[in-house]
Amino acid sequence: KAPLGTWVADLALGMGERGHALDAALIAFREAPELAAYLRVQELAAERWPELQRELLAYLRQGRSYYPQGPVEIFLHEGLVEDAMRAVESSASYALLEQVVDAAIPSHAEWAIQTCCQQAESIMNQAKSQYYHHAARWLEKAQAAYRTADRETEWETYLAELMARHRRKYSLMPMLETLKRSH
Repeated sequence: KAPLGTWVADLALGMGERGHALDAALIAFREAPELAAYLRVQELAAERWPELQRELLAYLRQGRSYYPQGPVEIFLHEGLVEDAMRAVESSASYALLEQVVDAAIPSHAEWAIQTCCQQAESIMNQAKSQYYHHAARWLEKAQAAYRTADRETEWETYLAELMARHRRKYSLMPMLETLKRSH
């Protein structure tokens, strides 16, 4: 229905039927809630946008998706970091989770710290050396969040504990050493 709704919206707009175009764009959005569809509704809504914006954001908040990419992009576009955080709670790709963490660091450093450390520790504890570079990347983000929260001493203690716990993982240790030197 989403591609059809988009097509009908374009057709209706071309025929000067803005109201029908908006109706079709709303259908397309509800079928595939993505940023482009959201922006299309905004464009067509004109003076009705504040009302429709509240309605569409409420719709996104109610839905739980296994593929939260679209809702997360919309929430971040609107500066709704907490909504984006909730949207990635149950499932999200690394890339999407990373996007939300990056947005959350300035305002929700504690959540970012917990999320990054959880991701990194999961990789390190599984001893999958081919993924250690991902763990190091999560730890870089954790370090940034610790800095934002003005908790650098806690970061240093945490990193020292990780280094002690994983000292025999020879491919991981140089990455942790790099993090240690970058403070």
